[in-house]
Amino acid sequence: MAEEKKEIRKPLPEIVPLTQPFWEATAKKHLVIQRCGDCRAWIWCPRPACVECGSEKLEWTPVSGRGKVFAFSVIREVVGRSLRAFEGERPRGLRRRHSIRRGLGRSR
Repeated sequence: MAEEKKEIRKPLPEIVPLTQPFWEATAKKHLVIQRCGDCRAWIWCPRPACVECGSEKLEWTPVSGRGKVFAFSVIREVVGRSLRAFEGERPRGLRRRHSIRRGLGRSR
């Protein structure tokens, strides 16, 4: 007997003024990414100012959508549990990103 598949509803992203141009473009099947009008750096994730030079002159720039994915992450959320990530300081100013998995008792 075939088992009935349950649809798992994923939460929709919160659309805030900062990300609204991105979501409006994706609704039209276009890909846009922020670009600094001063130093021309590409900015992702959306931010109010350039991470390279601090300029607030950011423009939503259309991109082709072609390219190579070098890295990605998947965050799975379990109802009733929280996922935590943080950056920690190490000696001599080195930084490291840590993820804490519930129940494993170790950093990654």
